[in-house]
Amino acid sequence: MVRTPVEQSERIEPRRDERRKQPAAERPHAQLQMLHRLAARLNQSPDVRDISEAVVGELRTLIDYHNCRVHLLDPDGETLTPIAFRGELSDYQGETYDALLIKVGQGLTGHVAETRTSYYTPNANDDPYATTIPGTEDVDESILAAPLVFGDRLVGTIVISKLGIDQFDEEDRRMLETVASHTAVAIENARRTADIERALAAEREATASLRALDEMKNAFLRAVSHDLRTPRTVVLGAAMTLERDDVEISREERSDLLARLAINARKLNRLLTDLLDVERLARGVVKVDRAPIDVAALVRSAVAEAGVAPGRVIEVHAEPLIADIDGPKVERILENLLLNAVKHTPEGSGIWVRASRSEEGLLLVVEDDGPGIPTDLREEVFEPFRRGDPEDPSPGSGIGLSLVAEFARLHGGRAWVEDRAGGGASFRVLLPC
Repeated sequence: MVRTPVEQSERIEPRRDERRKQPAAERPHAQLQMLHRLAARLNQSPDVRDISEAVVGELRTLIDYHNCRVHLLDPDGETLTPIAFRGELSDYQGETYDALLIKVGQGLTGHVAETRTSYYTPNANDDPYATTIPGTEDVDESILAAPLVFGDRLVGTIVISKLGIDQFDEEDRRMLETVASHTAVAIENARRTADIERALAAEREATASLRALDEMKNAFLRAVSHDLRTPRTVVLGAAMTLERDDVEISREERSDLLARLAINARKLNRLLTDLLDVERLARGVVKVDRAPIDVAALVRSAVAEAGVAPGRVIEVHAEPLIADIDGPKVERILENLLLNAVKHTPEGSGIWVRASRSEEGLLLVVEDDGPGIPTDLREEVFEPFRRGDPEDPSPGSGIGLSLVAEFARLHGGRAWVEDRAGGGASFRVLLPC
């Protein structure tokens, strides 16, 4: 047991026959009332600290102590940590708190924890187990301690002390042991309740996560099946028409079918490439391969090869500059942003593509004068298999913008969307380089 310092004015030693609050005949009745009160409080509290505070408070109504402490055994099975205290030291600070962190087997408290047996010393100054905090005075002090034991498990200890020699009796010892037994049960019940609540919370979280994944999977399958179905139908139709010998088609019709075949084959290839990239990004195997790139040429090439319908007009403004970037990935960024703008704006809408140098690196911007993106969806649109506005009839797998964000992140940059001056959406990507 580690003894704590006391105030000089408190060192008067009262006589044992003068220290009782109740006459001897009234003590059993008072003890029974206290145990009923304590049991009610312990059963109502799910918190270990509240339980310990209730114990030290109720004990004071029957046993006249000057200090009471509840220590609980840490998960390491070796350290006893003070969790509740009542008496002259209302706070643990500095060296006092460190001294009250006790190892099993250390001092009187550690001895009780090790033996799991209550212990009483009429005078701690003469006890072989009691130790004194360095710098504190030696005083005559009686100490009574009991272990908190649940089944075969040590939970902690309760220790009470009082100034003077032989201040506690056998009835005090029995009362402390009874309270210790109630306390150990209450603490273990609270811990098990907390464990059950944590397990239930984890199960609810896992269930919600699985439900969200299932919903995402279904949304993904619906979107991807649409994206696959449309170009596949065009490819099959064009190929089967070109394959037939019994159908007369003009040169212009043949050229149109071949163009449609090529455009939709590229769409299929793009979707499959996006899906493979999502899988590779999830496994962490995608790396950035930087090299000096002519940005203006890359932007023009990305716009030309994006496969945008001829009726859509796209304005390109790219500064002549060389940047140290991963060219293919930046080209994919521009392509996905451009196709996203085309997909979610009506025909005739303006689309602008810009590339310029900023103080932080290369800034890529794709803007349109369409309906824009609601503020509450501006982060969600960059998540895999998520689409911005659920009411938007435009089909899409929700993969393209997530790849934009991931490719930007691999460059050490970021992607975001904001309002365009004059209306519409302004998708931006900053790449440090």
